[in-house]
Amino acid sequence: MTWASLVDRVLTGFPHNDVAFNQTKVQKYLEEAQEDFAFHTKCYEKAFSYYLDPDDTILPLPRDFIDIISTVEFKGRYIAPFQRHEIISRRKVDNTYRSGTPEYFQIEGNNMSFIPSPSQGGLLSFRYAAKPTNLTDSATAYSKLNY
Repeated sequence: MTWASLVDRVLTGFPHNDVAFNQTKVQKYLEEAQEDFAFHTKCYEKAFSYYLDPDDTILPLPRDFIDIISTVEFKGRYIAPFQRHEIISRRKVDNTYRSGTPEYFQIEGNNMSFIPSPSQGGLLSFRYAAKPTNLTDSATAYSKLNY
């Protein structure tokens, strides 16, 4: 089923005063429903790989990132999620980051950090639940509605 047929199907419940406005409103509702469905079911998965350079302390996560759904691997080795009850400092006494082979990762906002930071470059990979992106062209794009 295409977006146009979904919009037409949902439009039957709206008054037919302003069809263009109702189409825009319905499309927005459907796109929000799609995002909510993907967020709660975590059914839309993507693979992510990134080459970490030595001493990279923070990795920006993809814009569509919701949650990690697989193991995180660095150079083929499993990296465990950092548990808050563990007492491991990311910094040394001289305020520089500890470096070595990453053993833990932590998600802070839109970034992933590593404990310790990598002393050698290597490939980091994991699978994550993603927020779907809506493909619209300029003819079907909607503007923000005030409702």
